This record gives sequence, C-alpha cells and structure tokens, in this order.
Amino acid sequence: MIRLARCALTLCVLLALTASLPVSAAQEMDLDAKREEARSAYDRGRCGEVLAAYNQVGMRDANMITGVDNYRIGFCMAFLRRGDAAPYYEAALAELAIVTATEDAPLETYFYQVNALLNLDRKPDAVKAARLAVERWEAGQLVVPEEQPEAWFRLGKIFRDAGNIQGAVEPFSRALAAAEAGGTLRDPYLERIARGASEAGNTDLARRAGALLAKHAGTDAVSRLRLGKALLAAGDLAGAREAFASAGKTPGEAGLPGQYATRVVDRMQELTKWKLDLPQELPDGRSLIELSAAETRDALGNASKAAFKAMAGRSIEVPFRKKAGTRAMPHPDTLAEMRSAQQIFVALTREALVRGYPLREWAVGGGFTTLIYHPWKKLFRQRLRGTRDPEILSTLQPKGE
Repeated sequence: MIRLARCALTLCVLLALTASLPVSAAQEMDLDAKREEARSAYDRGRCGEVLAAYNQVGMRDANMITGVDNYRIGFCMAFLRRGDAAPYYEAALAELAIVTATEDAPLETYFYQVNALLNLDRKPDAVKAARLAVERWEAGQLVVPEEQPEAWFRLGKIFRDAGNIQGAVEPFSRALAAAEAGGTLRDPYLERIARGASEAGNTDLARRAGALLAKHAGTDAVSRLRLGKALLAAGDLAGAREAFASAGKTPGEAGLPGQYATRVVDRMQELTKWKLDLPQELPDGRSLIELSAAETRDALGNASKAAFKAMAGRSIEVPFRKKAGTRAMPHPDTLAEMRSAQQIFVALTREALVRGYPLREWAVGGGFTTLIYHPWKKLFRQRLRGTRDPEILSTLQPKGE
C-alpha cells in the first residue's frame, strides 16, 4: 500500500524519517515533475500511475504532498480497491480546511473539500462547505477563468452539492460551451454534467454533454459505461443501451456492470411501451435525487419486496389465439400492482446506475437480480409453474374455435 500523508498525520515511521532528509534543488525539481506526472495521470483516469508517482514523491518528501494530492490518492485507492481511502480523505480535509478558512481560497480547494466530505459520507458537512463556497462566489470572492471548462464544471458541481440544482445549470452550460469551443473537459465531468442537467430538468444541456462525450469516448468497458450513463441521463434509451451492451461484451468480471445496465434499460423500455413514466419521488414523498447511497439501497430493497408481493397476486387463464390451451397471466388488479411496483423499482435502479452505485452488489446481496434481468410477466408465470389445475385448463378453449 502506498503510504502518503502529512508528517503530523502519518503513522509511518519510515515516511517520517525520509521526509526529514534534506532535499536538493535538483531533487525538488524532480519531485515537482513527478507530482505533475501524478496529476496528469489523474486527469486521464489512470489511477495505477497516479499512486505509483505519488509514492515516489511521498517516500522522498512527504511535505510535498498537498491536501488536493491526498484527495487524489484516496480516490484512486478507493477506485482500485487497494485499501482504506478514509485516512487520505481525512488528511486532505485537515489541510484543505486551513485554506478554505481564508477568504481568498481558490475554487479548487472547495471542490476537493466537498468531494472528500461526500466520500466520507459526511453529507451535512459537505453541504455546509459547498454553501460557503457559493456564498463567496456570489460575493465576488471566487474567480473562474473564462476559458477553463474544468473550473466552470467545478463551480457547477459545488452549486449542486449545496442543494441548488438550478444554480448549477449556468456554470455547467459555460463549461460545455468552453469545451465545445476547443477546451478540455474530462469524461467523468461530462458524465456529471449530463446527470446534473437531467436532475435540473434541462434535457438539452444533458444531450449536449452526452453528444460531446460520445465524440471521444473510448471503446473500453469503463468508457462505454460512462457514455451509457450520460446518454441515460439525457433520456436517450436506445443510445444508452447500445453503449451498455458494448461494455457488457467485455470478457469476465469487467463486463458484468454493462450487462446489468443493459437490463435496467430493458425494464425502462417496458415502461415506455406501456406509456408509464418514472416517478421522481418515493411513495413516502422523498425525492429520488436527494437520496444518499444507503437510502437508495434500502429503498431498492423495499421496492423489491413490494414487487415480489405483487407477483404473488391472483392470476387468470388466457386462451391461446392459434392453438388449444391457455397461459397464465396476472389478474388485472395484480398487473396494476406489478406495474406500479416496477415504476418505483426501475426508477431506483436507474438512479443507482446513473450515480455509479454498486448496483450489481446490491442486487446479489438483496436477492433482486431476477427483477433486473427478466420481464416481470415472465417471472409471474414462472412462479405459477406446477400450481395450475389441469382439470380447469382442459375445459378452456382458444378464442375463435
């Protein structure tokens, strides 16, 4: 495991000793170059290279690891599942809090502070920090370079994290405009813009983000999943399904998230065929977009229980049209309950998918994988196998005969 943190925070004796050694001007320049290498790798989503580069910096001079650097280390640790990221987020917060306590703190500092708090599941603190940043922006104390799409994205995300979804639209739009004019905007940021625009009800902005991402998205599973989520947020079900299906063809474990995502879109398209909309709220009135990861997971568990309960309802026998015999179908009341349950369940799976939550792990652990993978009428008929009365079935004739 890479061990990086400020000397006052680290528990590693070796790191404390090496950090105390004198560093020559040439060595410092080399470490600066290595740190920039790490940051460049982070921007390109190459977390393995990020950790390797920061490791070389930290083992020589831990004092060169800043709060932002610690955040990036923690993020990559979590992304690659290489250990506990929390100490790195905490180390980042300790330093970022010192900077944001001053009125001239840069926008980047607030951005990473809010992200670290969110990743530590400290949402109330994250909202408070984001609102402070918004207040300072509105007071003219924060500056966003006009032609830097990444800076506009960060401002938009801070507005979103502060709970001001509509306030995020303008900076997100400015970020896209700068990127469309030739600026650089990372793929994860384009995906986030699509999601934020969707939450704000701005379909046009979401589609612009999806279209820009589609121009240079890679062919690997991660890139195709990211594109699929952006297109899904923009309401392009066909495009999202195509991207997810492409990701799902990746051999082995890497293809499973794409396969799950493809089936989520299948269930969404069933609702579209039935002219049923996805709800924006749970039956108890809570907004889906305001649910935390834990709340989303729990709501999915409750929705799956409601689905299985609905499938235990009454059935009717419907004659085949062109051959003798019948097939079991849900009673109209049962069908109404199933479709109502499917609206809630699919809305939650879509939300989990767009936000990047571990839907597959939740489905396996919660026992509702079949609800994602199969049409619910099929599941209903499978439940009835072996329970239908053969004497009653033999008396039923197909229509027209």
